[in-house]
Amino acid sequence: MNMANMADIQHIKGVPAFDSFVKSQKGFVLVDFWAEWCNPCRILGPIIEEFAKERDDVAVAKVDVDKNQELAMRFGVQSIPTVAAFYNGEEVDRFVGVREKAFYAHALDELKKDMENPSAEKKIVVFSTPTCPWCQRLKSYLKEHGVAFEDKDVSRDQNAAIAMVQKSGEMGVPQMWVGRQVVVGFDQERIDQLLQLDHAHHNHS
Repeated sequence: MNMANMADIQHIKGVPAFDSFVKSQKGFVLVDFWAEWCNPCRILGPIIEEFAKERDDVAVAKVDVDKNQELAMRFGVQSIPTVAAFYNGEEVDRFVGVREKAFYAHALDELKKDMENPSAEKKIVVFSTPTCPWCQRLKSYLKEHGVAFEDKDVSRDQNAAIAMVQKSGEMGVPQMWVGRQVVVGFDQERIDQLLQLDHAHHNHS
């Protein structure tokens, strides 16, 4: 990889270009999902540019969601700006909303520690309410697979509700933290990927 190009932000158009760029990079890639009409995206733009200039260990790309709706749907981008972090071609975390440059620097440094110590156990937290059917389905699913988790009732725990929204940018439940990664809704495919759940034994008739 040519390290001289690391400070250049790649403006990606299309799924093949995205896959080629993200999977060709060894290490971390930050992808800023944005749109022209989005004022918070315009605020974030210069922050991401400064970050890209200062970090020669991270590749940075931008994806205009209006021109790349297939990519936005593929990664479940519901709010912009969303900055997704990839490591060796796989998404490992995402950050919704505008954050300071120092936030991204700290987050990447923490993610690096995780990647260097993959055996470290990831804390799992579920944010739910008693009246939410999908919350019950998520918790039942985790229990079926023997996954231990901390359950936070955001209808009673205001601090938990605030922390949840600050991290994901979303107010709806259920939400789930797997280490530093966030899953919004009962996204079974992403949960299986993050927790490395194997369904082979469930598929036998």
